[in-house]
Amino acid sequence: MTIPSMSSRKPSLAERDAVVARLRENFVDSTLDLGEFEDRLHLAERATDYASLMALVADLPAPATAPQPPPTPQALVPPRPVPLLSILGSVSRSLAALPQGQKSITVFGNTEFDISRATLPAGPSDLHVVVVFGNFELTVPPDMYVEVASVQVLANAEDHHNPARPSDPSTPWLRIRGAVVFGNLEVTRRR
Repeated sequence: MTIPSMSSRKPSLAERDAVVARLRENFVDSTLDLGEFEDRLHLAERATDYASLMALVADLPAPATAPQPPPTPQALVPPRPVPLLSILGSVSRSLAALPQGQKSITVFGNTEFDISRATLPAGPSDLHVVVVFGNFELTVPPDMYVEVASVQVLANAEDHHNPARPSDPSTPWLRIRGAVVFGNLEVTRRR
């Protein structure tokens, strides 16, 4: 009886899940573009041996394993963006503070993001949004100016009742960057 080598054996479900998680992390970090992410995800689901599964992440940056610095007092730490990721599903999130550089990626899904009670810094804050065959709904405070600076391709971006851009540089406002492809981006205001 011959024992299969490590590379020719069938991958376990846990190994497959770990590769998919690593692909997802690299997509969120923009190491992989949408096409490459989808291609590799498709191949990961169909990998028949361990070697072909591991080849899908061989060229990606290694996960961070460096020791973490000692904790900093919470008052000094700005909120860290936690990417919103909705693929073939739905995500709903409400934040008390909007971290600079917040990202949202929606593919064949729906994302509801509420910052209507969030504290924003003075001046513009950027929100990076990518929607592909999906819907992104943003709720903001009633008097907040929102600039939609995203690219729409066969898509819709709506912002009804947008107030004028503030002339006071200390007034917080929001700039939405990114792309909407075959999807919808809608800004509503809390009443």
